[in-house]
Amino acid sequence: MNTAHKYDDQVIIPTIAGQLELLSGTDLNKELAEHVFHEAPDIDLSIYDIFIVCLSGGKDSIAAYLRLLEAGVGVVSENGK
Repeated sequence: MNTAHKYDDQVIIPTIAGQLELLSGTDLNKELAEHVFHEAPDIDLSIYDIFIVCLSGGKDSIAAYLRLLEAGVGVVSENGK
């Protein structure tokens, strides 16, 4: 692990988590499963009519897109097909 990632994992992320915990009143320091770095609750997608997804081609945007597909969001291209 390079130094920047180690600093992020040990300093930046815990600091932000602590600040969010103060604002939201929730415990963000719960134990996560092995190899899980972030865990967020699923949101109710049924309240949305349209999903617009912009892809950069990077791992994060592709992962977000695939998660929406797994959740059952349909695909329509920009030309309506």
